[in-house]
Amino acid sequence: MEDILKIVYDKSLKSKILDLNDIEIILDRLIITKQLNEYISNMKVQQIGSKNLASYSNYTKIITIYSNVINLMINNINKQLISADSLSKNLYKNLSILQVIMHEVEHANQERIIYSDNTLESYILRLSELVADDPELYEFKPEERFAEIKSFNEILTLLNILNKESLKINELIKTDTLQRLLRGYHYKNKIVHSPLITYFE
Repeated sequence: MEDILKIVYDKSLKSKILDLNDIEIILDRLIITKQLNEYISNMKVQQIGSKNLASYSNYTKIITIYSNVINLMINNINKQLISADSLSKNLYKNLSILQVIMHEVEHANQERIIYSDNTLESYILRLSELVADDPELYEFKPEERFAEIKSFNEILTLLNILNKESLKINELIKTDTLQRLLRGYHYKNKIVHSPLITYFE
């Protein structure tokens, strides 16, 4: 993972955003590290086509990145991090793009473990295949929650390797991670409802 961190950090030092070539290199490294050759065949970039940042098709095994939504995310970061120094701001942008890639790679990893592993995670993923797709259940979907939480934990691991406490984004990434952990939990009638239980109910 250090080689991926180097790409992201060096790009941020130069005040540049990860480009398509960088993303392809990062994706190749992730595929090798996670042994996902059979589960990711290609990556493509589309200007329009989704409200999501990216998607993974378990049928075509292609990761699609929606550049217009990525650009919107970058613009929002520019508006939110007004007081941050240049390195922190650029690093946060690049780590956000990396998290999007890692999220989709995790979906491919889910395809790998769903029938080959005998873990609680793989069991939950198998059970979730029995639930009909419903947009209203999106925030509760185990595969989405797992992909978000795992990808943010990987970003936190990279920040620990970087070991630069002076960067203002450390706390921001930790807050982002906590938000993903809490997403799907709702307080109703004096009871906290778990996203996993809500999904399967």
